[in-house]
Amino acid sequence: MCGITGFIDYKKKFTIKNLELITKKLIHRGPDYSNCLLENNKNFNVGLGHTRLSIVDLSNNGNQPMISSDKKKVIIFNGEIYNFKEIKKKIIEKNTKFKFKGNSDTEIFLEAIVIFGLVETLNLVSGMFAFALYDKCNKNIYLVRDRFGQKPLYYSNSIDNLIFSSE
Repeated sequence: MCGITGFIDYKKKFTIKNLELITKKLIHRGPDYSNCLLENNKNFNVGLGHTRLSIVDLSNNGNQPMISSDKKKVIIFNGEIYNFKEIKKKIIEKNTKFKFKGNSDTEIFLEAIVIFGLVETLNLVSGMFAFALYDKCNKNIYLVRDRFGQKPLYYSNSIDNLIFSSE
C-alpha cells in the first residue's frame, strides 16, 4: 500500500511545503520512501506527492514521483500490476534497445503508457491501482483507478484548484 496525493492549482498559492505537509500525512501508507514534485506552468501548478511501501522492487529505482524515460510524463502510483512481466516483454518487443532502470511494476506501467498510450495500456494491464499521470507536454493530468475501484482515490475541486489523495 502506497499513498498518493496532489493538486492542480490555478491560483498558484500552493507551495512545495504545502505538498510535503499533505504527503507526510500519508507516511503510514508508505513508510519506505516519500517524495514530492512541483511543476510550475504558465497557467497553473501541478503538485504530486508519494509515500512508498516497497514490495516488488526494493531498490531506489522504484521511487516516485517517477519520470518517464522520455521526460514527458510523471506518475504517482498506488497498487499492483499483476501482469507487469508480460507488459515488459511487449515493451522490449516494441523497442529492443530500451533499458529499464529497475524491476518495478510502476516503471513498466509508465513506459507502457509512453509506448502504447494510456488507453491501450489500461486495456493491456491486469491489476488494482489508483494513479495520477501528468503529461508535461500536453499539460494534462489523468486521475485513474482500476475498474473495480479497489484502490481509493478521492478528490475535491473548486474554481481555483483540484486536490486529490488516496486517503
